[in-house]
Amino acid sequence: MAIRWEKWVSRFEVYLVAKDITNGGRKKAQLLLLSGSKVYDIYDTLAEDTDDYGAVKTKLANYFKPFKDEAMAILMFREQVQKPGESVVQFVTRLRAQAKHCGFTDIGKEIRAQVLQKTINRKLRREVLKHPTWTLNEVLAEARAIENSEARAGDIEGRGEETINRMRNIPPIAMQDRTPKNKCEKCGCGCQGKTPNQGNKQSQSNKQSQGNNKQSQQKQPFTHTPGVCSHCGNAWPHDGGQKNCPAKGKTCRNCDAIGHFASVCRKPKRQGQGQEGPNIISALHISCDNDQGNDNGLEYVY
Repeated sequence: MAIRWEKWVSRFEVYLVAKDITNGGRKKAQLLLLSGSKVYDIYDTLAEDTDDYGAVKTKLANYFKPFKDEAMAILMFREQVQKPGESVVQFVTRLRAQAKHCGFTDIGKEIRAQVLQKTINRKLRREVLKHPTWTLNEVLAEARAIENSEARAGDIEGRGEETINRMRNIPPIAMQDRTPKNKCEKCGCGCQGKTPNQGNKQSQSNKQSQGNNKQSQQKQPFTHTPGVCSHCGNAWPHDGGQKNCPAKGKTCRNCDAIGHFASVCRKPKRQGQGQEGPNIISALHISCDNDQGNDNGLEYVY
């Protein structure tokens, strides 16, 4: 109660200065009016006709003084801890306000000890322990330096993490789009050189047309045509008979059987199986000036 009264009177005197009230009678009237009806009733039991403003203030202070308990005030001071988000300077300000009612002979020493025990800043605690002769002002200077450096470091590290997170969130397609279109990925020119991942960049229409062609090939197995060899796809009969067929002893790349080419294989084409080099080239022939075992002057290229 005494602490509350002292705080109220302190603010009331600031009010008197702000309102430029200097007359003693007006001060007394303002004190009894603004303090409330309960305070007025208390003073009414103590009032004398000769009381001025100073006398009224002293009588009320003496009335509330017996209720002042320094032991309780010290206990409340010891229970003060630094709050999350509160700076050390703000924490010390609260300690100063509470220490006024504790009757300490050395308020600075008591506040320094309380900061050492109840601060949430571990770096500050270590620094204070390393410098036992520091005064309260030196502790506050070190606290400001630590808090400012932590704030700056947090800003710098936060910007770095934000940049890394933005880089991590870039979709893979965005990274691929950095390569100019219609440019060779090896030399950067317009040769449109093929690379292993170029198949992933084909247009949807090309993929659909290729899929339709493969499906039509699978659904339409080879049928024998008169005058065409069913083993190699060339004209039939061969000069020299079946033993001179180019497909004799060759392995089909479609069904792995021996004795015919994949181009004339009667089984459905494998998924992803296209015409291969030997199967296409076997249908080609090159005229040769020298007869090297072929009666018709043609040489098959495998």
